[in-house]
Amino acid sequence: MTPCSRDGFGLPAVLAVLAVSAVAALGALRVGLQRALDARDAIRLVRAQSAAESAVRAALAWWDADSMRAVPPGATVSLAPAAGSLFGGVAYSATAERAGLNRFLVRGEASLAAAGANAAIASAIALIAMIPTDEIWMDFHSALASGGDVTLTAGAIVSGTDSGVPPGWSPADCPPGLAAMVAALFGTPDRPGVAIPATGASLTATGATLSGLPPLLTGAPATDTADFVRLGPLPFSDVAVIADRVEVGTVNLAPSAIAGSCDIRAPGNWGAPADPTHPCFRFVPVVHAPADLEIASGTGQAVLVVDGDLTLRAGVSFTGLILVRGRIDLDGAAVIGAVRAGEGARVAGALRYSGCAVGRTLQRARALGRPYRTGDRFWLPAF
Repeated sequence: MTPCSRDGFGLPAVLAVLAVSAVAALGALRVGLQRALDARDAIRLVRAQSAAESAVRAALAWWDADSMRAVPPGATVSLAPAAGSLFGGVAYSATAERAGLNRFLVRGEASLAAAGANAAIASAIALIAMIPTDEIWMDFHSALASGGDVTLTAGAIVSGTDSGVPPGWSPADCPPGLAAMVAALFGTPDRPGVAIPATGASLTATGATLSGLPPLLTGAPATDTADFVRLGPLPFSDVAVIADRVEVGTVNLAPSAIAGSCDIRAPGNWGAPADPTHPCFRFVPVVHAPADLEIASGTGQAVLVVDGDLTLRAGVSFTGLILVRGRIDLDGAAVIGAVRAGEGARVAGALRYSGCAVGRTLQRARALGRPYRTGDRFWLPAF
């Protein structure tokens, strides 16, 4: 019997090994290619996410207070200045939905079109931005709130009874929806005349006129000394940054216009509250004084924040909100709006609360019309 030849078995074995190796190599190549595509998609997704977030930040930086105040509750508007495209074909855009009286849902979107083996990529993110009008107004809950002693001299007037539309204004000059806004915040338009802490402060009002609901409120909210170093949610340091004007020493108020336009840089120009036909009637600055301030004469309107003491001399007429870290002295001046003073007050003039004046001041102050994030964890996933 002739034994079987084993010649030729080596070649099939080698071919089999090569085939298995080729299949394994092709598998590894496919896995590698897929991972490379996944990595490229991940990079594209990160680019889209970054662009969406940048669109939201651009929207907040562009924010136009006047146009955004006109957005009806529940409506959504496109924010054209926060839209465009970046290198590599990343398209981005932003919208804002008015979610309440002073809150907006700002949404950013970004996308990359499909490219070769890479699929189209889209990303969206949002945050809730707040205009701090409510929080600021809630702090001005009375005509005069003081953390220290209050003295009303003979003939002085302090009234928390809402004085309505200031002289010379029309109802159209008051914020739209003012009654509903006041009702939501306080329930009634009339406010306390004077508010002081239950202990550590007193009121002297011989021969003065004090009225309100009630005329005197003791143990009131927001009369602790620590509450007189912030404007709503904004500490004094933030107010100093956003202020339209910084004033020191003595200032004489006078509205100023050039060629029919309000000259907002003119010294002492704090708007023209007494003349609705003046170009500066719509100019309501946020004013910060880093130390003691004296207003010697004139007329103005503002959100005034003083990091010291404040004196308003006889003949001064002021409309708006005043927050003083130290003491305030209304030495014959007339104020329409509301005042907060951390260390005490002397009134030898007139202070009348007006919801219309307060509301208009807060809505017209451009620095306060900018949106603020609502907390540390402010980003929201959007779909």
